[in-house]
Amino acid sequence: MPLVGLQLNLIWFCLALFAFGFSQVTQDVAMNAHAVTVEDLAKKRYMGGFHAIWSLGALIGGAIGGLFAQYKISPFIQSLVMAAVVLTISYVLRPFWLSADIDRHELQKGKRVKKPGIFWALGVIGLFASFGEGAASDWGGVLARNSYHAAPFLAAMPYILFLTTMVAGRFSGDYLADKFGASRVLLWGGIIGGGGFIGGLLIGNIQSLIAAWFLLGIGVSTVIPLIYSAAGSIAIKRYSGTIAPSSAVALVSGISYSALIAGPPFVGFLADHITLRWALMVPATLVLTLALGSRLASEV
Repeated sequence: MPLVGLQLNLIWFCLALFAFGFSQVTQDVAMNAHAVTVEDLAKKRYMGGFHAIWSLGALIGGAIGGLFAQYKISPFIQSLVMAAVVLTISYVLRPFWLSADIDRHELQKGKRVKKPGIFWALGVIGLFASFGEGAASDWGGVLARNSYHAAPFLAAMPYILFLTTMVAGRFSGDYLADKFGASRVLLWGGIIGGGGFIGGLLIGNIQSLIAAWFLLGIGVSTVIPLIYSAAGSIAIKRYSGTIAPSSAVALVSGISYSALIAGPPFVGFLADHITLRWALMVPATLVLTLALGSRLASEV
């Protein structure tokens, strides 16, 4: 973090961001694999709550960043403060983690095993959800401001409601999956999120846009936690000794994250040709198709 905050020059900044991003994603895979092991040992769902806290952290982090910017605190001082907070929390919480031996999975020796298609399919489901999430995050305010001439505060409302429903949906996701089944939660998530997204864009005013982002947050909030749990659980139950849960989670998360990189620029490219409102129909349709892959999570 402090290396990113130094910002010595453009090349330094890019390399520091690459190193920071690499370590963050590696940690992310480790955390989710650890969470899968916790769920397996406890025979209880926790992944939705874990991801809800992640979303809550994004909200809190954004607020802290806004305060730092308001008081003109330098990026280097910001990064030092946040690095100290993260290190302190990690040190304090370390005794509560499972031991490394419990979380390690020995693989059978032999030729490398190809990842079964179900993991690739789960990754595609995550990609569709992340495509919608990235589009909502990056383009909601732009659409509200430029197409519907909303005031700055009103233009921020779609994203604020989206994040709020993401947090609420993830906190309730474990309970809903236990009560109705993971596949049914994914089914209705795709219908509510995709259908609401498409409907709001078709109506085409600021009120419908706010409603669309609200419903999208409800729809996609549980997708990533559910497919990570599914990937880890399937690796443990079907492929023990040949595919580690961490490897399965890494594959699924890698495919999912690619949409956060490629999705927003792709929407922007389409917007130059068919307007932003109609370009957003692409991620809206992808979210709706989540319902088609919902049965892949039926084992979890």
